[in-house]
Amino acid sequence: MQQTGRLDWIDTARGIGIVLVVLGHALRGLNGAGLFEGYSWFNDADRIIYAFHMPFFFVLSGYFAPRLKIESFSTAVMSRAKRLLYPLVIWTYVFLGFRALAGAASNSGGEFSDLASLPLPPVAHFWFLWALFLLQIPLVGLILTWRMTPRLWAASFLASVLALLLIPTLPGPAVPWLLQALLNAPYFFLGAVLGSFAISPPLDKAALFWGLVALVGLSGVAVQFPTGLWTGLVLAIAMSAAAITVAGGLSAKWGRHRAIGWLRYAGEISLTIYVSHTIFSAGARIAMMKVGIDWLPLHILIGTLAGLIFPALLHIALKKMKLLPALGLS
Repeated sequence: MQQTGRLDWIDTARGIGIVLVVLGHALRGLNGAGLFEGYSWFNDADRIIYAFHMPFFFVLSGYFAPRLKIESFSTAVMSRAKRLLYPLVIWTYVFLGFRALAGAASNSGGEFSDLASLPLPPVAHFWFLWALFLLQIPLVGLILTWRMTPRLWAASFLASVLALLLIPTLPGPAVPWLLQALLNAPYFFLGAVLGSFAISPPLDKAALFWGLVALVGLSGVAVQFPTGLWTGLVLAIAMSAAAITVAGGLSAKWGRHRAIGWLRYAGEISLTIYVSHTIFSAGARIAMMKVGIDWLPLHILIGTLAGLIFPALLHIALKKMKLLPALGLS
């Protein structure tokens, strides 16, 4: 694990993002189970997290795009299919299997007949891997066709923003296949723009303070003002920038602290956490409810920790058994 340098803040940022993913899904799971009755703040928390946490991941995913060396379209696409579609397929069926085992205890219900369904269009949170794969196709085409300069990356970002105009024209059957890729393309190509200019957050203590101030202020905007397609785009970009600034500040101020080391590690294994966390978070919720525990704060704490710690332990175990590649997690 790197202790200094630019990758430090990238891994810290990914760690922040995956913690928000796990927390957001844990909160929604608890709300679906009826445990938020009597609590009025769920909608506020949900709007804050979902205003930017997935766009944030797309920005980070696009950051290294300008550094890619690609020689063949087919080879590049097959490589990305192995890296993104293979884990999507494997873990979709793992997810469906555990949901079927939970049966009526799961919020969405599940049956073993679900295992006969196709993994595409994607189910549940696996849409991210599919959307990210789709975005690799124009990315590979751009790199092979042109010598991509920062200006051309900026043009690709503007084109992805204009492509949002296509969303109302999507035919119904195409929506589950293309919508998320179109919605998140601007964030992905914005990340490529940042990477092409080698833009990184200030790695100093002031960045942490001002990043937190900006994130808190923008969270208030997310809560108080309804957002549409275009205002949501601006808000997500602003909140992602604030979160990246926080990551830079954390790396500078507490980069060698054990807690930040764990946050970086969560960023490094974010794929494993992403594909498996709902199994553990939902399992913790179901187990606690079966023994009569319904205190919301404890559910939030245990559900979030279960969604982070158990995937980390799973990753370590699979690594020791040399099974990460077989399960699409290498």
